[in-house]
Amino acid sequence: MRFSRAEPNTFHVLSRYRSAHKCYYGRKARLLKTTLLAKKLVPILKHTPTMKLKALREECKTRWGAHLSKFQIYRAKNKALEMIHGVIDE
Repeated sequence: MRFSRAEPNTFHVLSRYRSAHKCYYGRKARLLKTTLLAKKLVPILKHTPTMKLKALREECKTRWGAHLSKFQIYRAKNKALEMIHGVIDE
């Protein structure tokens, strides 16, 4: 719903009304942050730390239904491996 002010008058006029919410899901998952994704990838990468990026992309697509870019997967994999190796170093 959107209201706008009519010029000659001081009241608001309903200019647009949409009864149904239409939210289209695109291919890019911008709401997934790399830290959250890295936390989700830690159990997967503990067993197979040499997993390729394409395999990780497919795994994320099948598990969570998220279509991620190769740069998101690359950053999340590096962060997850830092989390894993950080625990081992301590």
